[in-house]
Amino acid sequence: MISNCHNGGFKAHKGSSHCVLQSEKSIKHEILLSGPVVGLMFLYDDFFVYKDGVYAPMATANPVMTAALQQANRNAVQLAVKIIGWGMENGLDYWLIENSYGREWGQNGYAKILRSGKEDEFSFATYNPARERDIILLEPFTI
Repeated sequence: MISNCHNGGFKAHKGSSHCVLQSEKSIKHEILLSGPVVGLMFLYDDFFVYKDGVYAPMATANPVMTAALQQANRNAVQLAVKIIGWGMENGLDYWLIENSYGREWGQNGYAKILRSGKEDEFSFATYNPARERDIILLEPFTI
């Protein structure tokens, strides 16, 4: 159900519900039934210069960190992306995402993000984007 909102003379729409998806299978199912879903991914510095192919962070890529006065208070940045599909290219499974960087970035504003297959076992408690190079679309946080 969609309701209307009014904000300073601009008409906007507000969704009245959301769902939490917790597996690769549930994301695919939701895309087929209802269309795109939003997912989070850890952001690496080489993602800004992505052009084509299936993206996975290079071995030299660093996670983008939040700004903080003390090093201990810095956290890895998470980027919200719209997941619109999936596929396989050169034997690599990927999510097809739309990014908010504009049409000049990536493949006309879109990217193929490596599906690691580890989404179903992801845990914030054990995952460290500075050590691991898996692209984990954080499905448990998809809305």
